[in-house]
Amino acid sequence: MIWLPELLSKPHGPGDTKPKLASPATSAYVVLSLGALGGGVVKASGAAGREGGLTGFGSAIINLLVWVVATSIGVDGGTLTQAVVAECMSCVVCAVPLLVMTSAHRTASWRLILTTTTFAAAGAPLGALLLSRLNARVVELVMGCVLLLVLALQARLHERAGRALRDWRHGSPLGLLGRVVAIEAQMLALKPGVSVDRLAAVAAPPSTNAGRDIEAAAQGGQADDEAAPLLDGLAAAHRGAAAGTAAAFVSVHPTRGGSCGLGSADASRSTARARVQSWLARQDWPEFRRALLYGSGAGFTSGVMSGLTGMSGPPIILMYEKLKIAKDVVRGTNAVGNVLQVRLIAYIVMGVFRRVDFLLYGLASAVGLAGVGVGHRLAGRLDQDAFSKVLAALMVVCCTLLFMSAAGLKGNAS
Repeated sequence: MIWLPELLSKPHGPGDTKPKLASPATSAYVVLSLGALGGGVVKASGAAGREGGLTGFGSAIINLLVWVVATSIGVDGGTLTQAVVAECMSCVVCAVPLLVMTSAHRTASWRLILTTTTFAAAGAPLGALLLSRLNARVVELVMGCVLLLVLALQARLHERAGRALRDWRHGSPLGLLGRVVAIEAQMLALKPGVSVDRLAAVAAPPSTNAGRDIEAAAQGGQADDEAAPLLDGLAAAHRGAAAGTAAAFVSVHPTRGGSCGLGSADASRSTARARVQSWLARQDWPEFRRALLYGSGAGFTSGVMSGLTGMSGPPIILMYEKLKIAKDVVRGTNAVGNVLQVRLIAYIVMGVFRRVDFLLYGLASAVGLAGVGVGHRLAGRLDQDAFSKVLAALMVVCCTLLFMSAAGLKGNAS
């Protein structure tokens, strides 16, 4: 067993067990190509729109699974760094046809793309730096923990834990006290003295005449003490709406030349201001703030995780669940996000992307693109439930092998 401080103290990265400019072994081409092929199939099956499929999720896991199994049985599958960078290149190439398959130009949420990509660009260099500096066993340990998180998300453990907590609170004395307080508040809100017919008339859809009648009733003192606040509020709303309508009206006068123009420059500016205010009023600002809050956290975390391990799914999955994003929007957004692999720039700048590995990455990308075609053809024939269960079982095996390798119980060919 190798302790974590010893691993962290080593300045070299996962690929330094071989000469710096050594060409990849032939077996590395085979192993990483097989991983890219499986990843492409998973991508396409998710883009086909079947239940449970999410574009881009699972491809890095398949690549990692093939690499871990190969190295565990003594086959040289390349270094861990080569496996991560090859998966990144394959993501970029394979995501291009997925843009068409998912109709990303219509379905993608560009607000989320901008938010997550911006913050992922801040986190990716940190992940790439850790990948180039940490020992392979530390990276494998992190990958194992990420896989555990993915398994927990797929099993909906967080939802089950939330339901169990709510049930416990519901049956606890604190929950009973809260329900009693809520019932008392509802009873206090139902004050006597206001007839149901009067409240129904007040709650009816407003019209011009109704607004005038309400305003007259409020000014004439015809309302009783309990209903007066309601009538006053509606009367004020009617006056505001009428004033807004009058302010928004722009006079158009014919000119001598037979054309029509605005009454004045002030009216033109008022019209432009009214349009801007109308656009701002139509925006869902609370939802925008929620998207910024969750998108920034998920983007930065996924950037670090993708730069270090190639797996950025868990924080993005949680973001989609919290924001309740539709599945077609998820697929389109992920397709665009796979093209915008900002971690690739960090790999190039930090020297992780080596020239001697160009052929390896190119072959893996081409095979991954072929896998997208195969997966697209098989998508209609695959049983997504069975496929998800098989993928979960493979992730359990991969997670176990990663922890064993990180603990020094398995040999590593890299």
